[in-house]
Amino acid sequence: MPPFSQCDQTDVISTAKSGSQNTSTSSPHFVNGWVDGPNTRGTWDIVQTCVVTLILCSWSSLVLNIFSGKGRVAFAKDKLRWMLFTLFWPEVTLGVAYEQWESASQCVDDFAKLTNKGPVQWTMRHAFFADMGGFLLQSPDFPPFPVDGQQLIYLIENNYISYPNVDGDTIWDKNKSDRFARAITLLQISWFSIQCVGRAIQQLALSTLELLTINMIYCTLFTFWCWNHKPLDVKTPIILQTATPVAEILVKAGNQAREPYKLTPLDFIASRPSPANFTAAWWWGLALCFDGILFQMNEKRRPVSTFSNSRAIPPRGHSFWTCFFRILCSVCYFALHFAGWNFVLPTSIERTLWRASIIYFIGLYILYLIVFAVVTSLSGWIAKKFFQKEGVCTFIDVASLFPRWFLLAGLVPIYGSYGVVRMYIVIEGFISLRRLPADAYASVGWSNFIPHF
Repeated sequence: MPPFSQCDQTDVISTAKSGSQNTSTSSPHFVNGWVDGPNTRGTWDIVQTCVVTLILCSWSSLVLNIFSGKGRVAFAKDKLRWMLFTLFWPEVTLGVAYEQWESASQCVDDFAKLTNKGPVQWTMRHAFFADMGGFLLQSPDFPPFPVDGQQLIYLIENNYISYPNVDGDTIWDKNKSDRFARAITLLQISWFSIQCVGRAIQQLALSTLELLTINMIYCTLFTFWCWNHKPLDVKTPIILQTATPVAEILVKAGNQAREPYKLTPLDFIASRPSPANFTAAWWWGLALCFDGILFQMNEKRRPVSTFSNSRAIPPRGHSFWTCFFRILCSVCYFALHFAGWNFVLPTSIERTLWRASIIYFIGLYILYLIVFAVVTSLSGWIAKKFFQKEGVCTFIDVASLFPRWFLLAGLVPIYGSYGVVRMYIVIEGFISLRRLPADAYASVGWSNFIPHF
């Protein structure tokens, strides 16, 4: 039978019933090809439900920084690129969202300690808005450039600007959040999750595509929570005026401002990755390998007009418990893949590749944590022993000392294989629909959950 050839509905229904009645005594029955509805759950029902859920999750969960381009078309293209990225790597988007939440939380705490406070309380909305490039500094001698929360604190403490008298409602007015779209997404997630729980209770088979959708839902819910206070699709920043030239600010800052800046003249104030910031290390490696090839990590012009969407550097780094929570969430995410360990795929080769991919993801994550921890703990010794450098304490600092060719030789295969394996899992989720257990097409018997007296 050719792939996705049409099957008779009555055969599928009878096979599904007999298969579900004999799952404990015999091997499961399988249905080859495309199965039509509406008398049973057809192939199109599975595809449609999963695709709609995946698109809603990957689109509505995104809360990007202020867009630096011009026009709605360019903005839509940028968001579409991030949507596709999230479809394949939702765990990375979740990691960025969590670190941005951590950065905003620490920013709120730091503003609360200011001695020259303003009339407006600094909230998570303010912190997110600042870190996403919502405030531009306008000086007499320099074009406007964005300042994050930590840079704002420095400017306020040194009386270069006054405390921003911007209340939370003003910031939220710039928010283009589509509450209706997010509500639809949550309803779709709830309905899909209830269906999957019902199928699990009644021991009805799930497809690999549905398992991938469950993984996406897991990441989406956490991402929603992390970005709950971040304004969506803001296009117009707020200008903060200073009468002090940037040159004077740099001179008064002393030696710490001598290094050439990479993004804005106030880079010397910006937080640097702490030893525990392993998301920054991931993005650093990705930018080293593919910046300007797959997508643009940062603007080429200097100073930049906004911050990149992947930028997230909590000013005080990470505590033990925040690291523990992040690792626990990541382990739970990858562990969800093991729910499909015993899935019967169309061929033995596909089943082997599926299991190998699951092991690869878990193994790569564990290896990354081990290498990150070892290199970070030995960073000072490595820098002093091999490069005669002092004061090195992070993974990025010590890795930057190695030749570019050496780094690319190690990183390109890792990132490349990670992308290939992820794409295989997504593609396999669709092509495995050509042969499923018969009870995968059986609908949940909701009447069985109602007590009968």
